[in-house]
Amino acid sequence: SPQLSTHNLKDFFYHVFTRIQLPRDLLILTGTTIDTLDYSSKVLNFGSKAVFVCAGPVCRQLSTQVPEQLTGVTDTAVVMPGVVAITLPHQTGDLDHQDNLLSLAINSLNENLWQNIVLIVVCDQANVVSQSMADFVWHCFTKSDPCHDLHGKNQRYEGKRWLFDGPLFIDARSKRHHGPVLKPCPDSERRVDQIIAQNPQLSSLFDQKGAKK
Repeated sequence: SPQLSTHNLKDFFYHVFTRIQLPRDLLILTGTTIDTLDYSSKVLNFGSKAVFVCAGPVCRQLSTQVPEQLTGVTDTAVVMPGVVAITLPHQTGDLDHQDNLLSLAINSLNENLWQNIVLIVVCDQANVVSQSMADFVWHCFTKSDPCHDLHGKNQRYEGKRWLFDGPLFIDARSKRHHGPVLKPCPDSERRVDQIIAQNPQLSSLFDQKGAKK
């Protein structure tokens, strides 16, 4: 589509999610280089990437409803049509328990009810992930290592091809190897606001929340 732009995240993802056919259109690159500032992997400059390839006509109408409550999920939120965020208990030292919680949620899904949902983001706080498209992109794609954090119901292999039923699960919960959350400093924020107020020409570089565009 000539009018499609990645600067409009919602329209871009809507275009992709109405056309993509999973798992056919999903390619996972393992054991490859990643950016130094990419903390999704446990190893510096080494991890995996996921490629979503789609082309062709619309194959689904995306839903804005959560079809059912999954086992163990404490909160749900619709991020955009076709994308649902779910809250599972925060990462603990018991990794086996954590994986079991995710498996229970996935296995409780009735794939026939989720045909118009493409992506389920497993996260620490669904209400935070769903606040904006920027929050969705940040949490979903910086806290997940595709090689380890992509899941689906009835996972299986056909030759070397990974298959699953229903929507794709992305585990974007905080992991032990992630760095601490960077929290804004109120004093610094006030100082930046003062500088912008004194230099109106800078205001075009920032959105209403004060975040750099």
